[in-house]
Amino acid sequence: MILEEGNLNDFSEEDDRSSAKSLLAALDDSGLSRFHLKAMITSGMGFFTDAYDLFIIGVALAILTPLWHLNALEISLLGSTSLIAAALGSIIFGRLADHFGRKFVYGYELIVLAVGAIASALAPNVILLLIFRFILGLGIGGDYPVSATLMSEYSNRRDRGKLITMVFSMQGLGLILGPLVAIVLLLAGINHDLTWRIMLGLGAVPALATFYLRRQIAETPRFTLAMKGKLEDAARAVNMVTKEQNGRRSDNGVVALPALSQSQNKAALAAVSSDATMQSKKKPGKSWLYLLLTRRYLLWLIGTSGAWFLLDIAYYGTTISSPIVLKA
Repeated sequence: MILEEGNLNDFSEEDDRSSAKSLLAALDDSGLSRFHLKAMITSGMGFFTDAYDLFIIGVALAILTPLWHLNALEISLLGSTSLIAAALGSIIFGRLADHFGRKFVYGYELIVLAVGAIASALAPNVILLLIFRFILGLGIGGDYPVSATLMSEYSNRRDRGKLITMVFSMQGLGLILGPLVAIVLLLAGINHDLTWRIMLGLGAVPALATFYLRRQIAETPRFTLAMKGKLEDAARAVNMVTKEQNGRRSDNGVVALPALSQSQNKAALAAVSSDATMQSKKKPGKSWLYLLLTRRYLLWLIGTSGAWFLLDIAYYGTTISSPIVLKA
């Protein structure tokens, strides 16, 4: 999320606006903390699971094709259904996260993913396998924007690029694990019909294992300030990130809320005596098209999404089809 000056102007009191700006400055200027690493692992496990579940279908198809006598159309549909659903899931979950909050959806997209993975492993025919892979893709698509955004909004300025890169690098590990699992199962002499089902079902394990961790992460301070106007909750989240209370130095040497004086910190923590008071403040409604059509953001969007689109054509198409191509 991009937090603009206009978002902070929604606070009616000058002290509130000053405190909000100080909180964001404290978050941006903070050092790397254990919370950042925890958030990186929690977000990265989603990308790890996404990659495994997306690309394992290529290996599974190499085993499944002779068993079910799949034709070219069925192979192409099974390989691409999750990708199509992922695009739709990104829109659905991304919009929900923008409207209700990152925490509102964070973790539940993994439940959708896990249900799709387990159901795919139990599919008795091609039609049901397509349906279950579509459900799986919705969960995968939901994880991409929410995990990346949450990590970005919690990151400090100095380490933001590093942390997001580490989150995305987990995708490479998930891509590698799929073929390794297939090799182990085939070398173990397990029946081929059971092998591809185990491979697909294993995708639910890291998703379910990460669910609890995700539900423990608080709403990001940036979203809390910009969209909800809750100074107290935002201050609590910043303190959690920096592991510091009221400007004292923590054991790991990180100073929390350095931009806040004693009076500002008090205002940030106590300015909102009740959530109901802040929620009652009217905010000027602006459609998401307002940001989308802003020249600066539109150019960023075209540049990043255009480059990403060209990358994905080669990356996903080649990677999913590689096992089938190599077998041929």
